[in-house]
Amino acid sequence: MNALTISDTGTTRIEDYIHLQNTRPFRTEHRPFLAAQKSIFTKIVGEVNAGGFELAFAAFLEAAPDVQAFTKNYLAIGFKFDYVKANGDLSNYVPDFIARDSNGTVWIIETKGREELDLPQKMARLSQWCADATAAEENGTRYDFIYVDQAGFEKHKPSTLAGLAISFTEYKA
Repeated sequence: MNALTISDTGTTRIEDYIHLQNTRPFRTEHRPFLAAQKSIFTKIVGEVNAGGFELAFAAFLEAAPDVQAFTKNYLAIGFKFDYVKANGDLSNYVPDFIARDSNGTVWIIETKGREELDLPQKMARLSQWCADATAAEENGTRYDFIYVDQAGFEKHKPSTLAGLAISFTEYKA
């Protein structure tokens, strides 16, 4: 059924922008957090099942000298997009982090402790979204993405976002 109803129309347009400063206050469960200076949110709270990896990654972004600003992409922000899952169903994908580097490039970053079945579909959709957003952006902002696996990050932890982008190229075309 989905094969007959889901189709790519081939057009891109910007419908609206998400401004982080307009994010309404929201609550999170009491969990470990990182006090952040480079984020609009004073606390970065990790996911329950992330095993501390998201907090370690947030600490990396906080310390990286070429990161101008970053945020964990909470559901309250509303940054998500649809994708077609491995089984053909339509679903929503919410990337983990958004960061802006000192050159003005906006990086959408997915962190994973373990690989999942739909990961290739999510990364293909993220790649397409970045290309479309860059092409549609009138002020010249460039969008790109990075997939960061926990084992690779812990083994080869770079000190800059540029180093991360060079080291973690899985799912890049």
